[in-house]
Amino acid sequence: MTCKNCGAGLRDHPRFSKAWGAPGAEPPTCAGGMSPIETDATFCGACGTPVTANLARPVAGTPSLRRGFIKALGGVGVAGGLAYLFTRVSSSRRLIVDGSGNGDYRTIAAAILGARPQDTIVLGPGTYRETLKIDRDVRIVGEGGRSKVIVEGAPEAHVFAFTAGSATLTGLTIRVVSDKPFTAGWGAISVTGGTPVIEDCDLSASAGGAVFIIGSKANPVIRNCEMRDNRGGGVIVFEHGQGTIERCVISGNADPGVVISGGGNPVVRDCEIRANKGSGVIVLEHGQGTIERCVISGNSVAGVEIGEGGNPVVRDCEIRDNRYCGVYVLEHGQGIIEQGVISGNAIAGVDISDGGNPVIRNCTVRNSSGPGVSVGDKSRGTIEKCVISGNSLAGVAISKGGNPRVLDCRIGDNKDAGVSVQGQGQGTIEKCVISGNALAGVAISKGGNPRVLDCRILENKDAGVVVHDLGQGTIQQCLISGNAYAGVDISDGGNPVLRGCEVRDGKQSGVFVHDLGHGTIEQCVISGNAYAGVAISEGGDPVVRECKIRDGQDDGVYVSEHGQGTIEQCVISGNAKAGVEISKLGNPVVRDCQIWDNGLSGVLVRTRGYGTLTRNTLLGNARGAWEISPSAGPVVRTGNRPNA
Repeated sequence: MTCKNCGAGLRDHPRFSKAWGAPGAEPPTCAGGMSPIETDATFCGACGTPVTANLARPVAGTPSLRRGFIKALGGVGVAGGLAYLFTRVSSSRRLIVDGSGNGDYRTIAAAILGARPQDTIVLGPGTYRETLKIDRDVRIVGEGGRSKVIVEGAPEAHVFAFTAGSATLTGLTIRVVSDKPFTAGWGAISVTGGTPVIEDCDLSASAGGAVFIIGSKANPVIRNCEMRDNRGGGVIVFEHGQGTIERCVISGNADPGVVISGGGNPVVRDCEIRANKGSGVIVLEHGQGTIERCVISGNSVAGVEIGEGGNPVVRDCEIRDNRYCGVYVLEHGQGIIEQGVISGNAIAGVDISDGGNPVIRNCTVRNSSGPGVSVGDKSRGTIEKCVISGNSLAGVAISKGGNPRVLDCRIGDNKDAGVSVQGQGQGTIEKCVISGNALAGVAISKGGNPRVLDCRILENKDAGVVVHDLGQGTIQQCLISGNAYAGVDISDGGNPVLRGCEVRDGKQSGVFVHDLGHGTIEQCVISGNAYAGVAISEGGDPVVRECKIRDGQDDGVYVSEHGQGTIEQCVISGNAKAGVEISKLGNPVVRDCQIWDNGLSGVLVRTRGYGTLTRNTLLGNARGAWEISPSAGPVVRTGNRPNA
């Protein structure tokens, strides 16, 4: 017999007892009793090309197989004989590749061409320089593990290209070695079709990425691998590619560790994604994917970056110590980030900008060098059931038209405000506990206009709520208690609405309006504060309506130093000093109020105090209804009981 490829005479594998094809010779058997047709072990000694014989001829001429078939016919009939034949011919084989010639094949390519489905190709220790295409169900195993078996490919080609089938690749180092400039489209592994399994491999490319998963027919499993130090990314999934990447280390790559784009939708599970020069994971162009139980740390940009309509699920991950932010959502990116710990990131824990709109749920966002969560540039987002603590700036910072919903979160112990809203920022802050922050619980400025609903704003080291510098906002049905300064501080053109709130036990005033502050305070209970329940000074001019101002340790209402304001339909009772005190050019309007049982006068007007008091009822005050200094300015009193 001669080789059809080069014409040279064939030689048999050394394991066989005599040459198959010699005149009058029967096909030999190997130690396991299998004939050459069962192993495809005959190959050309000149060029290494495997020779695959026609099935019908060797079966007829192989005594062991023929005898078994005849025996089966005699014992169990034709069906039994056919079953015997099928079992013998279709059984998987172990093919040895050894570059020195001490195996079944010299090259991996030759072994793949000669393999049948379910065969195992064992690569002996050494370095193989090949580029390979796999479209069948074979198993390729490195003998001695990945440190012993190296497969190197040239640039401008993938080392292993999987196009179909369910092959398995185990225990190899696979790398592209090149001194040429970076070529983005090539790498160690490419999957365009099939469901291959790549496990326990070391994958790298000095001229591209480690793994490319391309197209809707690509669905590999990549398990227990390292994708490191690539000139491109670690894993790139696009054009609706799928796949499962689990228990891998993806590190030190020049681009992001994992790139998902163009509708790619992989599962990345139990991986360590660290120290990449881009983001740890980036999801773009309507990419999806599930990232779960991963540690994503020390990357040069974000831990997870989502943009251009990307919409992944990131679940139960630790995202820490990244050099920009933990999670960065921009350019209309979406996504669900849940049950994660986002900590120690350099700029922000979560940064949402340029129309981003993610859901951040059941996460701990802590110890960032900037804010915990930053929302700007007309972005939205839902932040719910999170703990946001220990960040160097605000727990939640909203600016530049940002409009998130922050629901049922604990925002505490941050080194700035709990929530900061400025620069036309909006947002709804609802059912949150905002406590123990180094500055205000909620700070609103520079046109910020949030809705703060049903929150507990407690024991912050500044005021509970600060509204200044033209800030607005609606603070509704909140408990504001135990803060180090005022419960609510309004100044510098601030003009919020405070409605249905309880403002109590502050270390200074309950509500302090000063320096041209405004605001509407209505239907609130203001009690037990160390200074006046409501203090107005320096041009402050609020409306205080339908409130209960009671049991304070000072005056109920104190107006001084050009303070104005309208106090109407309020009950002012049980305060330690006057119900209403006016001094030093203060000039409020007080009307339709009940001023009862205060520790000094119902209304006390001191030197140069002014005011208009109409239709008020003053009863049971310790020093009587009225106490007006002779040096007070004009005080207009009409329709009060008593009126004098």
